[in-house]
Amino acid sequence: MVGVRVFAALAVVVALAAAPGDGVQRPPAEYPRTWQPAAVLSPERAAVVVVRVEGRGGGEFADGTGVAIAPDLILTADHLLGEPALFVIRCDTELVEVRQVTRDEEHDVAVLQVDGAPLVPVELAPSDPQPGAELVVSGYPRGQDLVVLPGRAESYVDGSFLDAVGTVMRFTPAPEPGQSGGALLDAHGRLAGLVTGVERASGVGYAVPASVLRAAVGTLVPGRRIDAGTVAAPAARPRQPACRSEASH
Repeated sequence: MVGVRVFAALAVVVALAAAPGDGVQRPPAEYPRTWQPAAVLSPERAAVVVVRVEGRGGGEFADGTGVAIAPDLILTADHLLGEPALFVIRCDTELVEVRQVTRDEEHDVAVLQVDGAPLVPVELAPSDPQPGAELVVSGYPRGQDLVVLPGRAESYVDGSFLDAVGTVMRFTPAPEPGQSGGALLDAHGRLAGLVTGVERASGVGYAVPASVLRAAVGTLVPGRRIDAGTVAAPAARPRQPACRSEASH
């Protein structure tokens, strides 16, 4: 059974890999017409599309989060990928084989191409959320159970202080270590941002917004058509439950 914790919202910049130390750590064919990405409007749905991402090697480790954007693609934070060994786990039980990694260090975005049973992807939001818009914040804080909690988009700022190129989204509540690469979902369950860092002094998190994610994916995975918010797979695959928790929904 997938462990999921749900919390009510609670009101120094660091990246959010759950690793030792303090300070700053830089964190095609179409689907059948009947296929639709899963809307993430419940913790059970979040458990289907959100995965653990772990980097290990040389006595170091980094725990983080990722989100499926196609049956064979996972989006995560680039700063999690510094260790030589990379592990992706879905449903808290199944190890997913990573076939290829493409990285965009400037925006702290990476795409993992994986093999195995098709993932259930989340839809990319068509636009960035407005300040004040309600969000759902998901991820695996400190490598523990999946957390799904309400949040809010606060504002947009230049990401240069995070060593990121372009605009980043400020959001609340602040994420914890291990939630880097976690999904920020809008009211329709679409991917509105990807967690990249936190400012602990003000209790605000930072995320790569949907518009930047869309451009990054288009560059990292050329030839994969992106329309109506969805990343097309190279071959149509039937949709199937990815976790036991989804089978009852």
